[in-house]
Amino acid sequence: MPGLGVAALSTAVIASAAAAAAPIRPPAGALAAARDAVSRGLRLASTNRPAEAIAPLEEAIALAPDDDATLVNLGLVWEEVGLPLTALEYYTRALDVNPAQGAAYQHLGSVLYDHLGEAELSEEALRMSVSLQPARADGWNQLGKLLHSAPGSRLDEAEDAMARSVALAPTDAA
Repeated sequence: MPGLGVAALSTAVIASAAAAAAPIRPPAGALAAARDAVSRGLRLASTNRPAEAIAPLEEAIALAPDDDATLVNLGLVWEEVGLPLTALEYYTRALDVNPAQGAAYQHLGSVLYDHLGEAELSEEALRMSVSLQPARADGWNQLGKLLHSAPGSRLDEAEDAMARSVALAPTDAA
């Protein structure tokens, strides 16, 4: 979507996610090679080598371009190396492939607020994330923090979101 600003792009993704087409499955050999590349990339990312994880994850996307989970993982790696706008592109691609990809909404919300200051769009994305993944404590936690810290702070809603987070993962409460 060249020429669109970040806010317009994010709004378009959030508003039209339900219209995305069903993913096309690549041949079985490509799937196996893509899984191997994903495994290599995730292993590198998990050992604090995110820059090295990019190439194998890009390879996996070349082999299986509609793998929404790999698109999200690649977004996370780009975010970790300090390129949140590139990460945003991968999160929106994941939502194009799978409009029910709750993790993509969660990370999209994070980039929108933490890096771009887009509180309203971030809230929309985080609310979509928790509606798709109501059992994920980290999504509720993130929504609670946003509601507490964003302009026009809504403490009651923030407390509700944080309470849900703690109820889902009491040992993770910070």
